[in-house]
Amino acid sequence: MNLEEKPLKVWGPWGEKVTVTLLFPEERALFFDAGSLVKEWDPLFSTTYGVGEILLEACVLGVEYITVQVPGRFLYDGGMGMLEALGVRFFDVRGRGLSGMGDNLKRVASLDLRDLVIKPKNLGVEVVVGSGKSSSCLEKDAQHFAQVVERFTGERVFLSHGGVGMSLEAFWGAKIINREGF
Repeated sequence: MNLEEKPLKVWGPWGEKVTVTLLFPEERALFFDAGSLVKEWDPLFSTTYGVGEILLEACVLGVEYITVQVPGRFLYDGGMGMLEALGVRFFDVRGRGLSGMGDNLKRVASLDLRDLVIKPKNLGVEVVVGSGKSSSCLEKDAQHFAQVVERFTGERVFLSHGGVGMSLEAFWGAKIINREGF
């Protein structure tokens, strides 16, 4: 197997620029371990924005298949940061904009999907979800966010797929693969 690597600078969970390594195990295929972005994680104030930037880069590169590995069923920010990078805007009940972070999950009342980057038709996406469990501190907030996502997309989402998994499944039709042991 000819494994190519490409470094990419993206926003890290704390709003800092970090370099990640994208792996290309085959021509037109991309593998990314979202856990590589996570050194320390505060579920309330960190973001998955960098994951969205990686998805955008995959579109620019013409990748036909992307695998995102998530180390567990962690809710993180519900995938809000990732979706923000893909063009989704979030609003509270008063119409004020919200940034993609866990503390805002409970505040989301509506979504603006007009600028959402539509997944290219030739792009297959899978999310491999590990067996780690999220702390319950965001469970109720994530359930609220999942209901908002379902209302705006018409897609049923599952918290058991983790934040990134549930959002990628709803907005980009990602296939979810549960895998024990990582």
